[in-house]
Amino acid sequence: NRALFFASYNVTSQRPSENAFSTIRNYQQAAEGQLGTVANANLKPEITTQYELGFRQRLGERAAFTLSGFYRTQQNKITLRNQEITFPQGTTTYLNRDFTTTKGVEVAFELRRTRNLSVNANYTLSFAEGTGSDSRTARIIAWRSNSGVFPETISPLDFDQRHNVNLSLDYRLGEGEGPMIGGIQPLAGFGFNLLGVFKSGNPYTQLDEETQALPNSSSFGGIVGAVNAVRAPATTRLDLRVDRAFNLGPARLKGYVNVQNLLDTDQVIGVYRTTGLPNDDGFIASDPTQITGLGSDVERDAYRFLYSQFVGGPVVQNTYRASSGQFYGLPRRIRLGVVLDF
Repeated sequence: NRALFFASYNVTSQRPSENAFSTIRNYQQAAEGQLGTVANANLKPEITTQYELGFRQRLGERAAFTLSGFYRTQQNKITLRNQEITFPQGTTTYLNRDFTTTKGVEVAFELRRTRNLSVNANYTLSFAEGTGSDSRTARIIAWRSNSGVFPETISPLDFDQRHNVNLSLDYRLGEGEGPMIGGIQPLAGFGFNLLGVFKSGNPYTQLDEETQALPNSSSFGGIVGAVNAVRAPATTRLDLRVDRAFNLGPARLKGYVNVQNLLDTDQVIGVYRTTGLPNDDGFIASDPTQITGLGSDVERDAYRFLYSQFVGGPVVQNTYRASSGQFYGLPRRIRLGVVLDF
């Protein structure tokens, strides 16, 4: 009644999506050079196998500590490959070639409500490696390669997030609780929840200086270092929810204010792979002479300003040059609401 061990083993099989089906017309278009990628109706299901082993210990009457480890493998992952032996010409199609492994440990602490306060905290350390993050990982290699040779080295995956910390503090006052003012208790039914989240940055592959001189390029330039050897900045966020409940006979009314990203910090979740920055792709700095031919200082300043707005927006203009589908997470958001239970 004070400690327990737990273990789990799970196998999940997921069939390929319906767009893996190819018609005769698709093969005809590929033979005529009108179709870049041919689907594959003979794909195997992707199989995920997961193991977990853990220990939970009670600390006193209201607290508990949990330590667990997990290991997960994914086999038959789908990826793009060039098929040079197909008739009448080579094609690009999807095959079951990649695999991934994810392993890590998680530490958690839980405090049941004590003197109106409850606490939940956990920390996860994980390592995700493999030959491909998803079916589009090798799209640039497939587009460039004429030899059909694909590197299948093990490297950190796009979703390899090493450190993840969550802390939740919840404070509640029940009916008949709180300070007495003028014969009433104005804070009875009041509560707040503060959620703090820390996440380390995801990895990406850095592009070389040649790519910096190519504005909005999609498939040119080389890479620097190993695959996914550089990481985006870590992010920290605080969310706050404050609410107050009122009893209305058989019904209960609760008003709340929910503030996401309380401190309005910049949640950088993606960067340009040339500079490691979310608002500068290095294009102008790589070759300043490209704007010196403009007629006047006003035109040059206007060019710099417009280009900075183009590359500094929240949406990625070209996903090949960026490490994520967008650069920033949510800014501060404030929501007001009312909930009626009866």
